[in-house]
Amino acid sequence: MSRKSTAVSYAILAGTAVYCLVQIKDKPLNTPHMAFAAVIVASATGVCKWGSENPCDGVVEVHKYASYFQLMFAMPCITTAVWLANEYKKDVSWLWTVISVFPFFYYFKETDIDAAVAEFITMIDLAALSVASFLGKNYYGIASALSYALGYFSKRYGESLEIPPQVCYNCCLCCFALCALKAIQGRVKQAD
Repeated sequence: MSRKSTAVSYAILAGTAVYCLVQIKDKPLNTPHMAFAAVIVASATGVCKWGSENPCDGVVEVHKYASYFQLMFAMPCITTAVWLANEYKKDVSWLWTVISVFPFFYYFKETDIDAAVAEFITMIDLAALSVASFLGKNYYGIASALSYALGYFSKRYGESLEIPPQVCYNCCLCCFALCALKAIQGRVKQAD
């Protein structure tokens, strides 16, 4: 049952991210597009991995990298979008996304990179999104940060939950995506 519920949660998350991406399709191409696309790819590969009793090694491997890409870029891309919308300096605003590039490439090269680095970047981005949203009175931004934090910690430390931690994480990411969409709708600025 756990495999099926996890696959269904990935399908719902993929649908949510597709909805979010469609809502901003006419906006200038910017970091929210990358955030929602990362969630779509990780979710689609998650459906393939968890929806099959015996997924092939290729699907498992692609899902592993897609999930790490989502972890390293979904939150930072939304953080960058909110910072740009609040008209902070562009170089500082882009820092939130750029900082995730290096750990991702080290991970991709299969170099041992400590999970603490990913967690540190996630915490920094959560704080940056929360502060920028609070100062900009963007309550959807705050809600997206809280949703992401709840999902992140439920996946990381939620072994004692009644539902599988991945399912809880995916449900929280649905809330994150919808709140992030509301936080950036009408506020996405072109990155020049």
